[in-house]
Amino acid sequence: MMILFIISVFTHAYLGCREVVEDYFHKEWMKISKLVGMYLFFFAMGAASIFSVLKIAFTAGL
Repeated sequence: MMILFIISVFTHAYLGCREVVEDYFHKEWMKISKLVGMYLFFFAMGAASIFSVLKIAFTAGL
């Protein structure tokens, strides 16, 4: 359940930030580089969060 919450939070955050970038960045090269950087950032943070949840779940009883 926590993993689904993490996925939805990072997806929502990415979509919100993408909307801001698409509206307020006017140079195409800057817009594309910002969108790629944001995608990599949110993907990495989501993967790290999911890894942390799984690590806690599988090592809690040890």
